[in-house]
Amino acid sequence: PTPSNPDYPAPTYWVSTTGNDKNDGRTSGTAFRTIGKALSVVRPGDVVYIRGGVYKEYVSADRFRTSGQPGKPITIMGAPGERPIIDGSDKKNTGTNPSAPQLVYVVDRDWYVFQNLELRNAGGRGLQLVGDHHVVRDLVIHGNHGDGILIKGSYNLIEDTVSYDNYSYNN
Repeated sequence: PTPSNPDYPAPTYWVSTTGNDKNDGRTSGTAFRTIGKALSVVRPGDVVYIRGGVYKEYVSADRFRTSGQPGKPITIMGAPGERPIIDGSDKKNTGTNPSAPQLVYVVDRDWYVFQNLELRNAGGRGLQLVGDHHVVRDLVIHGNHGDGILIKGSYNLIEDTVSYDNYSYNN
C-alpha cells in the first residue's frame, strides 16, 4: 500500500466554491460553500479541505468557536494539488483602524494549522492569530492593507510562507 502523506491528513470536512452550506460537508461532492460553515462544526482533530477557487469571504474571530487540543489541532488547508484563494477585495479599510478588517482572524483559540492557502487583498491584515500552538505553513499572503501576518502568543510556527506587498494606505 502507498504510505499516507503526513502533509495531507484525511479530511473530515470539505469546502468548495460549488458547495452548499446546507450540505453535510463530509465529501467533496457534498462540500460546504463557505469556510465559516465548516468552522461552525469543527472539533479538535478535524481537517477541513478547501477546494481550489476564489473565496470572497472574511473569516472573522466569531467564526472560530472552538480550539484544537494537544495532538488534535484543527487543520484548515487547501485540498491536495489545489490552491484556494481567500480574497478580501470586496471590503476596504475605513481609515479608523489600519489593521481591520482582518481576512482571517483567530482570537483566544489555540491549536490551529493553516496550510496551502493564498490570502490576498484584505481591507486590513491578511492573517491575525492571537493564541498558542498555531502552525502557518505554505501560505502566500499579499496585497493586504496592513500586515500580511500578525501572530501573538506562545509556541507558534510559521514556515515555508511568503508574505509580500502588504502595506497601509494610512501611514
